[in-house]
Amino acid sequence: MPTSSRWLAAGLALICCVGEARALDPNQVVSQYVREQWSTEDNFPGGPIHTIAQTADGYLWMGTEKGLVRFDGFNFRLVAAFSEFSNDPVSGLITDTAGRLCVIFWGAGVLCYRDGKLVNLASILGRTTLQITSNWRGEDGALLLADLMDGILRVRGENVQVLAFPTVLPGSSLVVAMAETRDGKIWLGTAAEGLFYFADGRTTRVTAGLPDKKINCLLPVGDKELWVGTGKGLYRWNGVLFTRVDLPPALAGVQVLTLLRDHDGNVWAGTTRGLLRINPSGVSFSDEGDFGSGGINALFEDREGESLGWRWTRPGAHPRRHICDLYAGRWKPALQTRRAGLCRQ
Repeated sequence: MPTSSRWLAAGLALICCVGEARALDPNQVVSQYVREQWSTEDNFPGGPIHTIAQTADGYLWMGTEKGLVRFDGFNFRLVAAFSEFSNDPVSGLITDTAGRLCVIFWGAGVLCYRDGKLVNLASILGRTTLQITSNWRGEDGALLLADLMDGILRVRGENVQVLAFPTVLPGSSLVVAMAETRDGKIWLGTAAEGLFYFADGRTTRVTAGLPDKKINCLLPVGDKELWVGTGKGLYRWNGVLFTRVDLPPALAGVQVLTLLRDHDGNVWAGTTRGLLRINPSGVSFSDEGDFGSGGINALFEDREGESLGWRWTRPGAHPRRHICDLYAGRWKPALQTRRAGLCRQ
């Protein structure tokens, strides 16, 4: 059974709080947390990790280059239950309000658990495949998908609604990030054409204060605020225009790969240089050397508000990929793995 530990997450590195440590202390710098690491030497089976989710039964799921991996707190297992998608990388994982899992296979399709069975969403649209490039889970539990063939889709249960056809989507660049704000705007970040939003049946480009055209990730905060991670830094939308988020000078132009806001209001940013935490007390940074080589490309927080992180090793770097738990500054029993012990940073 899954451990009752709670989780924050960073692309093969896990950031975690357990036991009496109820949350990551916002007054500590990130490098002060205690960590435990797993690596491919501990039989992690999935390769680079793209996404993380948790289902209602407590299991953690990782979408990897080799497929879907399940973690029960002790062991990682590569799931081989998808015969039609067995060799396809998993690019996205989303859970609905009931904690049921949807698995997005890059360029191949989407499978969702419904009433104890897997449903292929493509079949609902009379298709054999879906070519999903980005996804988002709304506050109401509905799923938003950007599909190359059908445009913007909203999924509730087995109902799939086409919100916008591909002809209204921005340019020829792929939509690689999407989010919905409380005013109903659906934001679309592209790989090379910048940022757009879809509302009232049309798409609008947003450039005020945002010069970067490579959009990596989006994070809505509150009613109108939107954080945007780009290829050259971090930006914040106030409902009217964007401003660049002040970071330490050495990180001013860092590439931001993923964003997360935890239950305590901290904003976490996974970058090519390491992990950033931003709150009213300022900015705390953990250099990539703290986790091993590579960028942090996935962040996750579980239902109980604790954290876990994953990273990948860039091509040409040392071939070991690391998973690391961060504990909130205390010695705690580690999750039992093939590699025992804790390390204090």
